[in-house]
Amino acid sequence: MDIDCDGQVTSRCNEDTDPWFQDDTAFHQSDGEPLIADKLPYVVVPSPSSTWDYTKSGIKGGGVVAVIYNNKVQYAVVGDTGPTNIIGEASYATANALGIDPDPETGGAESGVTYIVFKNSSVSRSRTTTRPCRSATVWRSSSSRTTDPATRRRTDCGARPLTAVHHCCACAKRRHRGARPEGRRPMTFPQPGGLHR
Repeated sequence: MDIDCDGQVTSRCNEDTDPWFQDDTAFHQSDGEPLIADKLPYVVVPSPSSTWDYTKSGIKGGGVVAVIYNNKVQYAVVGDTGPTNIIGEASYATANALGIDPDPETGGAESGVTYIVFKNSSVSRSRTTTRPCRSATVWRSSSSRTTDPATRRRTDCGARPLTAVHHCCACAKRRHRGARPEGRRPMTFPQPGGLHR
């Protein structure tokens, strides 16, 4: 996992703390403002390309994602887009909640992070959503690194090649049985309303 600190300027996410800081995100809060990376758990999906187009896979801004690391689950939303050929970036808040060093310059995790994106899902305006669908896309961030500038992410701490594996929710649940939350408790997100592009 690489750390994304883009969006609204805060004391943890700004040009001083993140050399690659951008003050905008691909998707915005319902009030039109960019997301707040150190408060909202979100993930970054690759921008549409000939390799993979998330929009054709039932994934959209505000879609629900379960991020699994070290037997912990953090629910997040699809909040930003990034380079077309790599995957495995999440917000400061996502990393922090999972016990991963959230520093945008030196933090992150080499491997062991799984992203389950629930197709055709979205965060409801009431800021609470229940189990959203019957299928999901599972991403695994690999531990391989690349030094090729064409495939390198914004940071030198390591790009991860794009891998997308489709599973149904039942398959994903069986695979991550020990890491998923119990029951069907609703997920709550700290931002107002849904996300808009």
